[in-house]
Amino acid sequence: DCESMEVGVAETLSSPSTGNLNQDIPISTRFIISNGCGSFSGFTTQTSGDTTAIKPMITYKGCVCTQALTYVDSNYTFRTQTAGRYYFKMLQYGQQYLLDSIDVN
Repeated sequence: DCESMEVGVAETLSSPSTGNLNQDIPISTRFIISNGCGSFSGFTTQTSGDTTAIKPMITYKGCVCTQALTYVDSNYTFRTQTAGRYYFKMLQYGQQYLLDSIDVN
């Protein structure tokens, strides 16, 4: 079938130090698409308390693919109605996480 969906591997994760309630806050990300058959499909998230895991989803279509890494820069949009400190994480190679935080007032 030669089609799959995987979580992209993070290279960078950066949020502003502060943000405002009920406003879109761009969280800057960079992640890797591992071959020429991949394309970015969007973000999924998993939130536990004040921590959000950001997962860039990559769709791979095709049986014969170029072996070229592609780096994708894309903003994840965060919005909350509750003041506080929020944490973000993205998975890197080696099962390590990039971490960042923002104070929302």
